[in-house]
Amino acid sequence: MKLPARLMVKAGDLPFIGSDKLHSGGEALLKLHDKMHNLQSLFVHFISHEWIFETTWQTKFLANMTSFDRKEFNFDNKTIDWRAMMLKNTYGIRKFYIKEDCIMPVGEYKQLLKKNMIPWFFDLRTANKHANSNFIVSKTASKFFPDV
Repeated sequence: MKLPARLMVKAGDLPFIGSDKLHSGGEALLKLHDKMHNLQSLFVHFISHEWIFETTWQTKFLANMTSFDRKEFNFDNKTIDWRAMMLKNTYGIRKFYIKEDCIMPVGEYKQLLKKNMIPWFFDLRTANKHANSNFIVSKTASKFFPDV
């Protein structure tokens, strides 16, 4: 499939009809072909297979959570904005892998999971605060993690 680009490079070297512009255009096409072939080989597993998100464990876990824990640790797939996730995923591939000069998807920047905003390093501050005290574990966590 590289033949047209290689012919373009060779034609650019011919006397009378060749030019530096034709030669550099052929080299650019070869480079583009290599990049697209690399992209296809990297993502072939994800493109050529069907993916099903199974969440049976998540449903069982959510059923055992208290309402406070469900609100605090929201990880329900039903609340994910899948359209926004796919747009951002595609944007990331275009911008950071293909290195296209593309525009970020329209819309406000928001978390994919609709949940309370957790401040930076909240877990470290909480662990440090309760390092020497009796840390109270929620009822839900103690069911699944009895050692805590």
